[in-house]
Amino acid sequence: MNYPTILLIMIMTKTTKDRLIRLHNKEQLFFQQLNNQINILCASFGTMERIKNTPLPFVYVIHLRSILLLYLFLWNMTSIASIGWVALPALFAFNLSMLGIEAASVECERPFDWNSNHLTMGKFCILIARNIAQAMKEVRY
Repeated sequence: MNYPTILLIMIMTKTTKDRLIRLHNKEQLFFQQLNNQINILCASFGTMERIKNTPLPFVYVIHLRSILLLYLFLWNMTSIASIGWVALPALFAFNLSMLGIEAASVECERPFDWNSNHLTMGKFCILIARNIAQAMKEVRY
C-alpha cells in the first residue's frame, strides 16, 4: 500500500469538495493556493516515484561488483607479496571501506523506502497532511 499516494488523494478530494462548497473570496483564494501547493507536491512525488522505480540494470551492478572484488583480490595479493603480512590490517580496513561504499550504493538505488537508512518520504507526507489540516482549521473549516 502506498501511503503517500493515499494521503495525496485524500487531501485533493477534501480540498476540491470544500472549494466547491465555499464561495467566499478569502476562502476561495486559500483553497486555490492550497490546490497549487498540492499540485506541486504531486509533481514532486511523481518525480520521486520515477527515481524509486528505476533500478540500476542488473548487469551493471554485477559488473561493478565483479570488477571491485577482482581489483581488491589482486591488490591484496600484490601488496602481501611485496610488503608482507604487515600490510594485512591496512588492507583489511581498505577492503572493508570499499565494500561498505559498494553496499551504500546499493542502498542508494532505492532512496524512498520504510527502512531506517532511507529517506522518510512517508513521514514527510504525513507531516504535510497535518500542516494542511492545521491550515484548514485556521480558515475556520
